[in-house]
This record gives sequence, structure tokens and C-alpha cells, in this order.
Amino acid sequence: MLTFAGCGSAEVIALEAPSPDGDVLAPYDGGPRDAGPRDAGPCYDWASVQPIFADACATLCHTNPPRFSAPIALVTYADFQHITHGDRVYERVAFRITAPSGRMPPSSHRRQLTPNEIERIELWVAADAPFDCLD
Repeated sequence: MLTFAGCGSAEVIALEAPSPDGDVLAPYDGGPRDAGPRDAGPCYDWASVQPIFADACATLCHTNPPRFSAPIALVTYADFQHITHGDRVYERVAFRITAPSGRMPPSSHRRQLTPNEIERIELWVAADAPFDCLD
């Protein structure tokens, strides 16, 4: 699923798109998903964090190509899998969203992350940033 949020808009438009294995993903409401038979608990996968990154990071600076001195794009799942400075990008993002200094998004940004969104991103990272609950 691809989710796009307009700049400055709370409206989210969800589109069906093929998954990496070619299956079409069902529309997704953005909450934690049941992980299915492998695990009975909630699953935080790319579909549960992508709308956060789209709205808070990729609408202004971390676009493709990046703008306003942002070093990388944070648009696609693949963007978060790259290795930079010895870490996966998703690990560095998890650090930067709670960093005591140099926090992202910067305090001057119109869109700040909520505690719930930070927790969702941290849970996704703690699970090794899976694309879906079957990873």
C-alpha cells in the first residue's frame, strides 16, 4: 500500500499497490496489524509507519530528491534499508526522533511527531523494520 498525505493536510489517501512478491495489498487503516499465525501479537510493519514518514519527513525535506540540506530521501521502504555510517537508516531515524540534540523533525518544522508515532516507529525498528508481518 502506498499512502500519500498532502503538505499541510490531514487527509490521507490510500492506494493499493503490489507488494515485493507481486501480491496486491489490501487497503490499510494505519493501526497495528494482527501478525497472523506466526505471532498472535500486533505487528508494526512498513504500512503502519509509512504514513508517519510521508507526513512528517517526506512532505518537505526528505523528498526524492532531498531538499533543504536533508542528506537522504525517506520516501520508500528501500530508503530506510540503506546503510549509512555503519547503521541502517531506520536505526539512525529511531535515534534522531528522540535525540537530546539534533532531533528530527526540527522544532521549527510545522509537523512534530506525537508520542504515539514515536512509539510506533520504535516498535517497528525494534522488530528490525519489517516490510510486512510475514518477514
